[in-house]
Amino acid sequence: MTIAAVVAEFEGVGLRWIDIEDEAALLGDLDIETFPTLLLHTRGEVLFGGLVEPQPQRLRRLLAAATRGQLSQSGVDAGFALLAQRLAAQYWTG
Repeated sequence: MTIAAVVAEFEGVGLRWIDIEDEAALLGDLDIETFPTLLLHTRGEVLFGGLVEPQPQRLRRLLAAATRGQLSQSGVDAGFALLAQRLAAQYWTG
């Protein structure tokens, strides 16, 4: 099962792959050192930012918790909030 297939299980959830080398300007000062790194955000609120092992079950649990409102932005690196804003401006507005 692929990550895209897991995301497709959740209505209204989108997926955007970002190549940090090709789109480095979006990162600003955020230093991503581990891969794959996942950013989950909704309505400007970052719910998760960090390493996710390439295991569909882990992603499914994160997305399920997010859709039930069980994740909060506490403890998330502030750099992820800035990245979410830049991504929204670049890809999801206008």
